[in-house]
Amino acid sequence: MKLLHIITGLGDGGAEAVLYRLVTHDPEDAHHVITLTSEGKYGPLLRQAGVAVTTLNMPRGRVTWGGLGRLRRLLRDWRPNVVQTWMYHADLLGGIIGRLVGVPVVWGIHNTTLERGVSARSTIAVARLCGRVSRVLPQRIVVCAEAAVDVHAQLGYDACRMVVIPNGYDMKRFAPDPLCQNSCRLDRS
Repeated sequence: MKLLHIITGLGDGGAEAVLYRLVTHDPEDAHHVITLTSEGKYGPLLRQAGVAVTTLNMPRGRVTWGGLGRLRRLLRDWRPNVVQTWMYHADLLGGIIGRLVGVPVVWGIHNTTLERGVSARSTIAVARLCGRVSRVLPQRIVVCAEAAVDVHAQLGYDACRMVVIPNGYDMKRFAPDPLCQNSCRLDRS
């Protein structure tokens, strides 16, 4: 299967790390990652792992006609089976372009809170707009937690399209190491 991922940026963040783990641990499918802004931390790491990365270099917080045209051409030329978007700006733009090109779109929400004073106003505005068009653009909306379903349903997102898939962490990596535990204890005698 050919999967095209559209993400706002590839800096050092949670959604970016989940995307990296997903595409680098799935050798059966072909992945192509498009970043709307810059390649950040994960662009070079993805390339090093053999994943195609395209950077549209749109200025942060601004959409350019050239960037949208290039995104449309990439979708039309690569002809993916599915477009998976990551984060609100990519959800909106990837949803619109994917719909225009005729490729099924799955939105990704990796955020459980949107608060005034904490989240940028533009991010909240884009999330609200996504809520309004969520019945038309994506076929599914993947969210990272049940709390995210509640928060986004209150913003108008179509809860019937939401599927909870928790962020995949290998919990064995975080299990206590008995050898290390013994060597780190202080002698209290």
